[in-house]
Amino acid sequence: MTQSIPWIIPLVPLYITLSNLDVLDSLHTVMIVYTACFIPTSVWLMVGFFKKIPKDISEAARIDGCSNWGVLLRIIMPLSTNALCAIGLTAFIGGWGDYVTVTTIIRSKAVWTLPIAIQSLKGPFYTAWTQIMALGTIISVPVVIIFLWLQKYLVNLLAGGVKE
Repeated sequence: MTQSIPWIIPLVPLYITLSNLDVLDSLHTVMIVYTACFIPTSVWLMVGFFKKIPKDISEAARIDGCSNWGVLLRIIMPLSTNALCAIGLTAFIGGWGDYVTVTTIIRSKAVWTLPIAIQSLKGPFYTAWTQIMALGTIISVPVVIIFLWLQKYLVNLLAGGVKE
């Protein structure tokens, strides 16, 4: 669904549903919405990656006595580490900096996320640029740390057939 229509379109029905369920103003609701949003795209990308893994590898593992779960956990997942890291990083960045979804779901200041906190520093008569820049730097630090931690997997994913 996220590939065919913009995320903003199902936001109104989502708000109505969450309001009827009386689960607005909760970080748990935000986590569930992000999970529901990123799972279809992640599965779509992983299926494409799984199709590129040669069937001979899984057949050889089955001949050696691996069950279907054994093939998945011992063969397919280690081969898919690069793709899993890329998808995880994409989902994290997508959720970390999202503003529209969070402002739709969260109203009270007690559960604000950092993008909402940045927006609150901008007023009609005064904008606290130094605080905005400081908070922007603080927000970017976890993303940079996670990227540096996953960089070796991302480089291997982009290398393709050039690996030595």
